[in-house]
Amino acid sequence: MKENIETILKELFAIDPTLKAHEEKLRVIIQDIIKARPHVVFDESFKQELKQHLLAHAATMQKPIRQKNRLLTLAPVLLGAIAIIALVAIGVFNQPKTNPWNVDIIPTQERAFNILSQTSPASTDINTLGMGGTESAPNAPTPLGVGAGGGITKSGTRPSDIPAVDVFKYVYKGDDFSVDQSSLAVLKKVRSPNIDTQIKTIIQSLGLGLVDLKTFSNPTIESVSLTESGNFGYSINIDLNGGSIAFYQNWQQAPGPTTPSTYTPRTPDSLPSNQDVARIAQDFISQHNIKTNAYGDPEIINDWRQIYAQTENKSQVYIPDGVEVVFPLKINDQYVYDESGNKTGISATINADSHRVSSLWGLATQTYQSSLYSTIQDTNAIIALAQEGGIRKLYSEGLDYESPNTNIIEVPLGTPQRGYLKAWIPTDNVSEELIVPSLIFPILQAPSNQPFYQKAIVVPLIKDVIDRFQNQPPVITPMMKE
Repeated sequence: MKENIETILKELFAIDPTLKAHEEKLRVIIQDIIKARPHVVFDESFKQELKQHLLAHAATMQKPIRQKNRLLTLAPVLLGAIAIIALVAIGVFNQPKTNPWNVDIIPTQERAFNILSQTSPASTDINTLGMGGTESAPNAPTPLGVGAGGGITKSGTRPSDIPAVDVFKYVYKGDDFSVDQSSLAVLKKVRSPNIDTQIKTIIQSLGLGLVDLKTFSNPTIESVSLTESGNFGYSINIDLNGGSIAFYQNWQQAPGPTTPSTYTPRTPDSLPSNQDVARIAQDFISQHNIKTNAYGDPEIINDWRQIYAQTENKSQVYIPDGVEVVFPLKINDQYVYDESGNKTGISATINADSHRVSSLWGLATQTYQSSLYSTIQDTNAIIALAQEGGIRKLYSEGLDYESPNTNIIEVPLGTPQRGYLKAWIPTDNVSEELIVPSLIFPILQAPSNQPFYQKAIVVPLIKDVIDRFQNQPPVITPMMKE
């Protein structure tokens, strides 16, 4: 309260410095208003607008007033000014963190998320996570990512007439590391509150005279679609429930070629440079007042170039019509990754012909509940899980590592760094978004003779999360050898 009072007094003295002589009386008035604490939320721009209005109003008050009666004479105006400033100050400085441009975290009690506790097998031993337990984990046979096709006999061997299959074997090559915290906070995305109470009249008018929407029980607006007119207009999809917005090119508004033309395959030189891609994306974000306070510098996604470099006949490689760029999300100064080791955040595609943003997605509110959960501190178990491919295990059961039908390709993993995993947990016909403290194991060298899109291996540090995902089906990575 004291901080709010000082803030309000500072605003008042800016309006009229002579009011400083009545500071103690003003404090009493302000305290009474703050005790009322009206539940009004004001943003910073509205605060500044009100402040300028009050300053302009104060400047018009030039009537001579005897000093001893000044406070009394101005009491109605002053009280109104105090009330407005108090409302603004209370709204700005005391409201819960709901700034959509920042990452807002609301602490809750430990192990508060039922989506984890209801599905975690109680019998799972933390020391047996991964292959072979903790003692033998680093030296145990490492699971492989294998190709589909053919069959595996009960003995674990493949028939000799089955074509050879390339398999990926993750091997840890990094330095020693440790996990010092016995518990860390898991974040759960807070869905945007329904705003139907603020726009009920709008809902009621959407019946188009064909139906009385007031007759339905508490209808809500979950999504809104907007269409921008004019050349290169956008379709804008607003998910009010999930708190996200996406932009897509409205191709009906996009200028077409003036004359018919035949398709000409692209070449790498026809795409905008990485520098131009980043600049175009940043210009779009600035133009539409999209704040990137919680995001890192733009990073260009050029996965297709790996296939292009590995393919002898370049004409057989599809070159996309656009270049993707991502502004990676950062929480507590750590990046957020998906299960494939890609950084997540605001993504955009820059069209190669128009050199304009053709789509933008991943723009979302970042409000979370946080709850402490126990961590896995045994580094051997963590390494074993990383060598299995992370929470989505690579398929390896029944595979004969020595079979002539397998061609093992070793993929080295480096020393992990801290980050977060964005995980989706299905529950009650919806998926809940969790942000999970994790270790990110970088791929030191990707296979050079075939496509390999995994950027890193992500291992959650939370036992309950690993338990939850261990029950999911394994991921099978087909990779037949020619």
